Amino acid sequence: MFTPSVFTPAGPTASHPAAVSEPGRTSAGTREGVGRARAAILPCVVIARIPRAHWTVVGLPASVLPDGHPLTETARSWLAALQRCVRAVDYAAARPLFAPDVQAFGTHAAVVSGRDLLEREQWRHIWPTIREFTFRLAEMRCVGGEEMLGMIVPWDSVGAGPDGRTFPRPGRATIILVLRGERWVAVHSHFSLAPSAG
Repeated sequence: MFTPSVFTPAGPTASHPAAVSEPGRTSAGTREGVGRARAAILPCVVIARIPRAHWTVVGLPASVLPDGHPLTETARSWLAALQRCVRAVDYAAARPLFAPDVQAFGTHAAVVSGRDLLEREQWRHIWPTIREFTFRLAEMRCVGGEEMLGMIVPWDSVGAGPDGRTFPRPGRATIILVLRGERWVAVHSHFSLAPSAG
């Protein structure tokens, strides 16, 4: 038997009977014996001590940041900047928003590693072919802390068929930002089209 405790940046606060401990790599990317995950990555983690075993970090879901929170506004500002780049088909302005080692999926690119490939395999295939790209910022959800942010957000765009007829082209995105120096940059992005109705 073990007694897990919930840890926050201020330290242990309460017992958490629902916690489950498992060895090996955790959702925070640490391994047994390494110690506690940084609170900025997992605002709340469980440290469970098992007899004759190492400490194990077990991640709990991060809370959704409320509207008006400074980090939520940071996320919205980042999305607005990318939106402007897509609408203007401005690859040069978009590049600083992404880390050089970004890992991504897209509506055209299956899996890409690195900003150069993301531009070549996704942006240049899609951005010139769509119009009115718009993030639904009011529907964005943001989780994380002062060093890492996760954004879940739907978006809209207008596509055109071979005959020139336009059609609605909605989708959704998941983006992970990290703070490098004084800039928030995306280390992961996943854009996909919304499922067809019915």
